[in-house]
Amino acid sequence: MKSKIIQRGLVSLLLVFFVALSKAADLTLTWKDNSANEDGFVIQRSPGIGAPVFAEVARVAKDVTSWTDTGLANATSFSYRVAAFNPGGTSAFTNTATGTTVVAPPNAPSDATVVTVTVTVSIQQSKTGATIASASPVILHRAAAPL
Repeated sequence: MKSKIIQRGLVSLLLVFFVALSKAADLTLTWKDNSANEDGFVIQRSPGIGAPVFAEVARVAKDVTSWTDTGLANATSFSYRVAAFNPGGTSAFTNTATGTTVVAPPNAPSDATVVTVTVTVSIQQSKTGATIASASPVILHRAAAPL
């Protein structure tokens, strides 16, 4: 697992990369709680970097200061912002924090096997058919190009 923290203003984006069977990536957003009377926080996400359209992706309880966006596509950028809310309304949003998921490594190969070949070589006289020499096992070498 690799992680990287990007700090900008009051919001930091902790990038956490998991290699799972689905190869999905996670981004963890953290922020500083500056309010004493919030009911919780609303988290918005925008696709890419600098895109002006944000959509709500989560709400968390008061005093929570991080949230993980899971199951994201690999090698994809997302921008986030956070605001506090209570019955009186919603605060201004934080600065925008942007993170990019990594490209996951390929699946590991599997089912490797080793094949053992035993060869017996006999040299026979052409006229009589008598065996002149015999050897077992014989080590064969494969050359990439003719010798």
